[in-house]
Amino acid sequence: MHFEFSSESAFRDQTSADLSQWGSFVFQNLAWLADRHAFRVSIEGHTKQGLKMLSAVYSSWELSSDRANNVRRLMASVAVAPEQFERVVAFGDRRPLKSSQGGSDNDHRVEIKLSMSQQPMDATQAAKSAADGRK
Repeated sequence: MHFEFSSESAFRDQTSADLSQWGSFVFQNLAWLADRHAFRVSIEGHTKQGLKMLSAVYSSWELSSDRANNVRRLMASVAVAPEQFERVVAFGDRRPLKSSQGGSDNDHRVEIKLSMSQQPMDATQAAKSAADGRK
């Protein structure tokens, strides 16, 4: 499964890595889904080209990285076991959507990919994952 969340809805504003209330709600539900079905989780952070940052030392690379990691931290705190994360990456403004010209607000996003595990969790791993999710 592949989900894309724009910065307008998932984060407080375009230059913030802080999740909105709605963003927290959605990512918590995806964490529950990933835990319940033992999905592998990949998270990608993206920004649009030409984004005006508030600081010269904080670029689109840092913003996309911080957003992806904030989502990972939230999902881990809710239910996702560390071994379920396949990757967390930041692309800055280097991977615009195919349908955009590179400066679209739609390019400013976090993508989550949930996939079935290469190897199913054994009963011990599943029990540990479930117990960790209840803490």
